[in-house]
This record gives sequence, structure tokens and C-alpha cells, in this order.
Amino acid sequence: MSTKTEQKTFNCSLRVPAADVDKVDAILIRHQAWMRATHSLSGDAGLVQLVDYHVVKSNELKDIVDPSQGTTGSVIYFVNETYVYPDGPSQHLEQAMKWDGVGEFIEMVKTYSVSSCWGEVMLTH
Repeated sequence: MSTKTEQKTFNCSLRVPAADVDKVDAILIRHQAWMRATHSLSGDAGLVQLVDYHVVKSNELKDIVDPSQGTTGSVIYFVNETYVYPDGPSQHLEQAMKWDGVGEFIEMVKTYSVSSCWGEVMLTH
């Protein structure tokens, strides 16, 4: 299924110092395992329905339009979740409160978040 306008999404960008990358990687790997156990990309009954879930990781560039300038030493992450149904985010949050890693995930977001939003898809290809 492809993403459609007006679907609900969660997006979060994190800026993580190099010294903390292994810790953040571990939290995100646990988050992925939890997402796989409680969310479905293929319509499995009883699970929260997703269109897409992915995490992007990249060294932060000093100048986004001139990569030859090098990197800052930090790593940027983008966590993206797009839900099939309008109540997907509320179902997600309900499930999250049962996850034993939720506190660690929230602390990670609070510590490293550049921005985050529960939003609505505005444009697609």
C-alpha cells in the first residue's frame, strides 16, 4: 500500500552525539522489534495497521548543499511511521504504554529530538 494524503503519521528527527550512537541504535532496534510484534504492514488482524515504518540514519553534514565541507560529528536519525487508519496513532500510543521500553524511548526523544510531530500527510508522489 502506498502513502496517501491525509493519513496520520509520526515523524521524529534526532541529533545524536557520536558518543551516544550505540545507545540510540540499541533503543531503535528494540523499538523496531516491538513495532514488528504490535503493528502490521500487511493487514494482520488485531495489530495496529501501518503503511510504512522506517528509520533513516546519516552523519550530519556541516553544509547540506556542500558535502565536501564534511560532517559535524553528530548523527541524524529520522523515525517515520505512517498509519493506514485515522485512529492508528491513538492505537499506537495505547500499545506503547504496554511496552517495557517506552520510558527509554521517550527519554531518547526528549534528549535528542530536533523536531517531532504527529501530523497528516500533506503531499505524495
